[in-house]
Amino acid sequence: MKEAGINPATIDSGTIGFQIGPRINAAGRLDTPQHAFDLLMGDCSKAKVLNELNEARRELTTQYFDEACERIDTMNSRPTIIALKSTEWKAGLVGLLAGKLTEKYGRPTIIMHQIDSHVVGSMRSLNSFDITAAVRECAGDLFTTFGGHAMAGGFTLPAENYDEFIRRLNDYSQKNLDPSAFQETLSIDCEIQAHEVSLETVGKLTLLEPFGVANKQPMVMIKGARITDLRVVGKTQEHAQIPVDLNGRQLSSIAFFFARYLDQINLNIPHDLVVNLEENEWNGQKKVQLKIIDLRPSGAGKLTLIRINKN
Repeated sequence: MKEAGINPATIDSGTIGFQIGPRINAAGRLDTPQHAFDLLMGDCSKAKVLNELNEARRELTTQYFDEACERIDTMNSRPTIIALKSTEWKAGLVGLLAGKLTEKYGRPTIIMHQIDSHVVGSMRSLNSFDITAAVRECAGDLFTTFGGHAMAGGFTLPAENYDEFIRRLNDYSQKNLDPSAFQETLSIDCEIQAHEVSLETVGKLTLLEPFGVANKQPMVMIKGARITDLRVVGKTQEHAQIPVDLNGRQLSSIAFFFARYLDQINLNIPHDLVVNLEENEWNGQKKVQLKIIDLRPSGAGKLTLIRINKN
């Protein structure tokens, strides 16, 4: 926690899921999980090693993501199931890459790394599409190892079976899948008024923790907010700060991986925001911070949310 700049007094499920967990996992993704084991057994010198590996993991994932996006964006048409292979992408990162591409393009994604005579793949899905069942149905006999669940899976494939795998995958997609089925939707828990955006409300919502896949952090909509500025932030310039005015109250906000959508935002009109309400402490002062999930011009239809309109 010290190496990562985490205040132990403010730890919640998000801290573990997005700050501590990735550092522990980075060991096995890029090197050996022995580093993480040693740390958990009391060798605190390994904290620096894990931090450095996690930073390398971030940089490589961003590099691979940019390379993959370039390949996808130059395709004649976007496939219903995205499948990409490279000999350069590290096997420990293909799952992370598949997840980021699924989020950006709104399509199930399979990312593969070829090592000599075999191909290691990782799959990610969205909505209710069971990608593990689909791939098992169309190509289950081609794999050396295969497993997973509805939203994610992995496999090992002999290199000589790769072309047949892609042929069957494409054939299955064309016959059985409708790309419109992958149009992502947001399940918004409720609408709240500007005066309800308070530390008291944040405190009540934290009683529902821990948050995770089976108990997602509540998403609320705030209508008619005025966006006062747009700022790209983060080491990789992927995130955005979007200060807002709620009936004269100035609130800070963060929107992760939102930088690429900023050119779609008109500062001259009010917007409806879909947010998580969070507490931010700085210099001993606690304030409400909005974590923006998506937004739209006020009064627009339900399909005009900026971020999820990927099709």
